[in-house]
Amino acid sequence: MDSWIQIIALSLLLGTACITDIRYQKIPNLLVLTFFAAGIIYRVTCGGLIGLWGALIASACGFIPLLIIYLFKGIGAGDVKLFAAIGIWSSTVYVLQLMLISFLAAGIIGLVILISKSIYLRRFILMLHTLYIPALRMNRKGYIKWADAGKKFPFMIAVMPAFILVNWVLEPIIIINIPI
Repeated sequence: MDSWIQIIALSLLLGTACITDIRYQKIPNLLVLTFFAAGIIYRVTCGGLIGLWGALIASACGFIPLLIIYLFKGIGAGDVKLFAAIGIWSSTVYVLQLMLISFLAAGIIGLVILISKSIYLRRFILMLHTLYIPALRMNRKGYIKWADAGKKFPFMIAVMPAFILVNWVLEPIIIINIPI
């Protein structure tokens, strides 16, 4: 991405969305709409109508593929709107790359969840979970209650590692920032 402002905005958006998605299984509309509107203002200020056009195309590239997955009940509506807001703040290549890596991470997490159905692996996963997310105030008993309720895992658990990977590991290698 071109600017630290974009990275900071996306970090705030995804960090807040991650916490609310894990704790409440919900990404607030107010959060997404606020960042969407702020992103439009930022893109118009920095790039004029061409910047706005590029942002809208990137937003559509984040929104449309996830909308199709949402229609098949693969993810929640909050995730769809979130990727539209990510597109406003980034580029087409960035949002598609983040989406692809998030899907790969979600697949790996899904495999781990399937494998963790055995008793020994479940204990190991519980230990990792307790270490991984202490700030969310979900202790071991809270996780067991959540897992036994049959809830799906929040997609943000896959998006956050993908975000870190795209911004701080792969950016110098892969990202080509195209204006649209």
